[in-house]
Amino acid sequence: MSQAESSSAGRIERSIQLDEVSSPKAAYLAATNAPSGAFTEGLAVDGLAADVDAVLALFPGDPVVLRLHRGRSNLELFVRCENGHALVSVNRFRPSISVCSASAAKLDGLVTHVRAMLPELEPVTGTRYQRWHMHRTGPMVRSFDGDFPAWCDIAGNYPSAISDALARLMQYQAPAQGPRLILWHGEAGTGKTTALRSLLREWSSWAIGEYVLDPEVFFNDPSYMVDVMRHSTGMVPLVVAEDCDDYLRASGPSNRGVSRFLNLTDGLLGADTTTMVLVTTNAEIGRLHPAVTRPGRCLAHIEFAAFGAAAARRWRTQHGVIAPHNTTPVTLAELYRSAGATEQITVAGSAPPDARTSYL
Repeated sequence: MSQAESSSAGRIERSIQLDEVSSPKAAYLAATNAPSGAFTEGLAVDGLAADVDAVLALFPGDPVVLRLHRGRSNLELFVRCENGHALVSVNRFRPSISVCSASAAKLDGLVTHVRAMLPELEPVTGTRYQRWHMHRTGPMVRSFDGDFPAWCDIAGNYPSAISDALARLMQYQAPAQGPRLILWHGEAGTGKTTALRSLLREWSSWAIGEYVLDPEVFFNDPSYMVDVMRHSTGMVPLVVAEDCDDYLRASGPSNRGVSRFLNLTDGLLGADTTTMVLVTTNAEIGRLHPAVTRPGRCLAHIEFAAFGAAAARRWRTQHGVIAPHNTTPVTLAELYRSAGATEQITVAGSAPPDARTSYL
């Protein structure tokens, strides 16, 4: 520790016990256990640069860095400022600021000042959702704004029975109690992902999508699950995991993952949260784990199916598509291909891939 750092650290209140190797987080926790830090609050922030001067500019008075740690992609500081102390963690995934003060009034003043000094963010131009994955240092999350379709614009992309069921789900409001699991299954190309994007938009006033990129890790790591469940503030977290065939099949190898997955929606793990879970699979209903499909488990259990001949003919007519009428079921992906809405690059003489593998 440099002489300047030693001088700064020595100015911490005597009731905060630190040693020479205390990390910024350990120093902040010590501060919150002292009378001068009895009142605490956390702030989730975006757009904060990993720059010491930029961080210090957020705080009132003459802020002093008491502990600092800089990694390859992150910056963590323990700061003393007018009216309290702060822990600032800046990284490219999830910046955060935690502050503590000796009284509620001082804490309110400090929080108000910090919020006013935070950089202005670009307005949200789409549907906000989060993407999660497990990094070598722990769960990581980034926010995205998706340009997702309104339900009224895509309702005709599903056979009538499926469209009616989805319409009821789209109109659903924040749950007070009852089932919180949504199960969608059906062959590839029938529009599950398209419906998911629309659901995130229709629910955006009260829920936020927590999209898990690695469900095989998520459902086997309790700490990862808890991080995702606790991340959203003021919104209902809708955990989304696509293509969970291994977890939902009766013969799947991940029985422990199935148990944790079910506990997240109606077990003790999720009992004190409003967390909802939406999972999709291409597996047939008869191959799904009976614990997942038992009566009363799901808020919505929807099977996505291909269009019959008459329904496909109506879809083509509505979209002005001239194509041979099919006599066998046809997927939404196949209909869009017949409409020329999707393009493929193929080698002359090669057979085109099966349209049923298209991703919709």
